[in-house]
Amino acid sequence: MSVPENPTLKDRKDFKYIGKGLKSIDAADFASGKPKYGMDIKLDGMKYAAVARCPVTFGTVKSFDKTKAMEIVGVIDEVELVKALNSGKLAFAGIDVFENEPTPSSDLLTHPKISLSPHIGAATVEAQQRIGLELADQIIEILKN
Repeated sequence: MSVPENPTLKDRKDFKYIGKGLKSIDAADFASGKPKYGMDIKLDGMKYAAVARCPVTFGTVKSFDKTKAMEIVGVIDEVELVKALNSGKLAFAGIDVFENEPTPSSDLLTHPKISLSPHIGAATVEAQQRIGLELADQIIEILKN
């Protein structure tokens, strides 16, 4: 299928959702702490890890020495994580932060025993609406040019 050179765009007045305020159905739950996230679940023997992110938007890590992090009991690097899953030493893993963002290893992205989840920051309906609006505006601008 080829991309049309001059696609017909829907007029903004005809949008059903984009650009419209939608009633939040879960804001009160988020404010009260009712929803359960992966970080809320605690299992016997569960290991925890955290990666500090660059404080600058779109910044990247120039270097990283994981020596001290690896001294913490339960911390596993991504290569070792995949090895542990493949050998059966580890049954399952959930990840939402990767060593090489925004281009994580394909071994992590495609592994059947790894659950990938989005960052919590975009979990609200309001955040999803804003992302949708920004994405729609970007698509419209791309199609105009």
